[in-house]
Amino acid sequence: MIFFNRLKFTYLTACGYFCLVHYQGFGSTPLMPPLEAQDWTLGQQYLRAYWSATHILTRFAGTVNDPITFLEMGIIVPIAIIAFFANNMIIGAVIEVFAHFHERKNKFAQQILRLKNFMKAKNLPEDLSKRIIQYYEHIHSRKQGGDDDIVMNSLPHMFKLEVSLILNGTALHKVPLFKNCSPGFLKLLASQLSPQIYASGNMPVLLH
Repeated sequence: MIFFNRLKFTYLTACGYFCLVHYQGFGSTPLMPPLEAQDWTLGQQYLRAYWSATHILTRFAGTVNDPITFLEMGIIVPIAIIAFFANNMIIGAVIEVFAHFHERKNKFAQQILRLKNFMKAKNLPEDLSKRIIQYYEHIHSRKQGGDDDIVMNSLPHMFKLEVSLILNGTALHKVPLFKNCSPGFLKLLASQLSPQIYASGNMPVLLH
């Protein structure tokens, strides 16, 4: 979303620069394209405008040639301020994503370490210990430490029923017993289901 908003803002800046050039005239100031650019095709002129807009935004309006006229200053200064805060938001968002990922990775590493220490202290069989570690690693690779349960429990009851039916409805419709059940019953039943992950070699169905 941030990337597409940045492209949209660059496009609008390019359009503004394009209009400014045609209003002030080619070569009228150092900020404007050279005089021969007026003989370029419309596509070439817009490409130059888009390059200028990108250059302005990525350099916080520190263009190769500084604005001269008050009109240029009045346009470039607001763009510079918006670009400054937009770039800070992008950098902050990227840092937050990496910090969140690093935090989850550290929490998982600590969880595995505690688990290994527990199994070692209790002298659990090596085969069982290995399968337990594989189980947690499999869950982590599937969910990446996601907070699905927290999100689901925070939803209002009616929304929770709708989401549960979407997530589990396909599996319920495959069961002949539930084929002719009412939508309301299926919603209630779906809300009671929760996904279970089994490691390789485990038996998901216990026979008594």
